[in-house]
Amino acid sequence: MPSVTSCLPSGPRLFAGVHRALRARNVVRRPPFVMYYRTCRLPALTRDLTTAGFAVTSVPLTTPGRGGDQAPRCVLVLARKAA
Repeated sequence: MPSVTSCLPSGPRLFAGVHRALRARNVVRRPPFVMYYRTCRLPALTRDLTTAGFAVTSVPLTTPGRGGDQAPRCVLVLARKAA
């Protein structure tokens, strides 16, 4: 799953609004698949997945650009469970 690591120019409030809108859409449309939208930070997500038994790694995504500290704005979170 992709995860934003730093606030994009649009700001964190926009992302919170997007999450709420997507959740509302899921209630209204009842899609045939399940979509999850996490509203927590990457360390909390990593901790939750690790606690659930997943091995978690992240890969920097440089296409969305870099923040002021030159860190990638987004990462791809990979969570794998042993077979």
